[in-house]
Amino acid sequence: MIDRRKFRTILLLVLFVGFYLGCLLQTPVSAKTTVVVQNNTTKSLELNTTSELGSEYWKRKSTYVLPGERAEIYKTNRDDGVTDNHTYHFTTEVIVKNPKTKDTIRQFPENFALRLKLHGSTIGSHMWQSVRDQANEQHDWHDDRKKWNASMNIGDHQWNVKYWAYFTGGDDNVEYVFQEEYPLPTNVPEKLSDEWNRSHLNILTYNIYMRPRSARGAFRLNGQMIRAKMIPDKIPGYDMIVFQEAFDGGVRTELLDRLKKSYPYQSRVLGSQRGLEWNGGVVTVSKWPLVSQKQQLFKDVCSGNDCGADKGVLYVKINKVSKENENNFFHIFGTHLNAGDWKIQKQQLQIIRNFLDAQQIPQTEPVLFAGDMNIRKDTDEYKEMLAILGADYLPEKQLRGHSYTDDGVINKLNEGSRTYVDYVLYSTSHMKPDESSFAEVRMLRSNDEWKEFPHEKAMWDLSDHFPVYASYHFDAWNPSFYVPLFAGPLL
Repeated sequence: MIDRRKFRTILLLVLFVGFYLGCLLQTPVSAKTTVVVQNNTTKSLELNTTSELGSEYWKRKSTYVLPGERAEIYKTNRDDGVTDNHTYHFTTEVIVKNPKTKDTIRQFPENFALRLKLHGSTIGSHMWQSVRDQANEQHDWHDDRKKWNASMNIGDHQWNVKYWAYFTGGDDNVEYVFQEEYPLPTNVPEKLSDEWNRSHLNILTYNIYMRPRSARGAFRLNGQMIRAKMIPDKIPGYDMIVFQEAFDGGVRTELLDRLKKSYPYQSRVLGSQRGLEWNGGVVTVSKWPLVSQKQQLFKDVCSGNDCGADKGVLYVKINKVSKENENNFFHIFGTHLNAGDWKIQKQQLQIIRNFLDAQQIPQTEPVLFAGDMNIRKDTDEYKEMLAILGADYLPEKQLRGHSYTDDGVINKLNEGSRTYVDYVLYSTSHMKPDESSFAEVRMLRSNDEWKEFPHEKAMWDLSDHFPVYASYHFDAWNPSFYVPLFAGPLL
């Protein structure tokens, strides 16, 4: 005889399973594919999509993807309207634009294009993804979930285009990632004379956001070690690099060890760690010998959270040797000013200026100031900063790349606004750069998405700031490119 309690339990279970299966059968499975574009470049992308499939069966989403942003381009039905044994193509022409002027950047001989192919079957359809390159060559079609690569040229920059299909629970989506590959600085002087080379400096300033993973009792992880392993592959070929926020000792060691082969000459970190106080976070690496290095700390000239770091200015003198028994000195002052509070920043700038004056550097040798100044380029404080340091920056026509170094709109490690606060300035009392010089904000991003924890959204960014690359050329034989320290009457 069946126990009544067991019978009721079994009956309820059968009813529940039947109800659940009924809901599943009544819920239509989404037979759709969405094409997504991630724009990891400093240019805007205009995307024009056409297809043989009737317009009522697919929908355009975005036709414009701004620098650093991600967008859905179109969504297509994989069942309705897709006739059995018929093939339908989607072609998305990529038009590259200057985000500042809105001008189209011409591609040769043809515009690059993203391509999708659907082949109808009795139920649903089969899908392939591909690209058409600038030579108008159709690349192989792929119906798997592997990652495939293509390349395109925009000006003197090569772009890598990575694309793949990925699982969604229904039909796959397709993603295309445009990645800007920056030309290595070493490719420039190799074609030029030793005279040109010894008067030129390729320098990068980079706030790398490597705050201590365990600080003041808190455990703060934002991919410091992951990013420290990725960054070195993105920064080869410079003469020297000035890092800021290299606070975490273990992370800094990992980073510097990976850079040792390319940059064998490495400075000490600014300041020191004492108790709960961080070091100053500034460190310099160089291809060329460090003749000398000195530090001047800000000490108690600070405010807010910045008083928890041993900030100041790190001075290094490098010798860019191109010939035996020949010296070519460059002087670099690396720093990271207080986050806000102009009164404090002003005092810190005066400390840097006094420290510079004490070095008694010959006016015929270049002097640069590199770092995160935490002062916006469009403010009166910026002009006063230049006056205190006796420095200047390049005019707008010689500034390239992204419009901001600190971009909270597109940088997922950054939660702030959009500002330009990182610079490589030059001293106007010493040898000055000529008009061939330029500075470029480089949108360095990882080749693949990363995350610290499984529950987090994946990210491309390597820091909360974008670095500034300055290509400075100093004409040693032209007296108009330096200003005498003492002016007197002509004899």
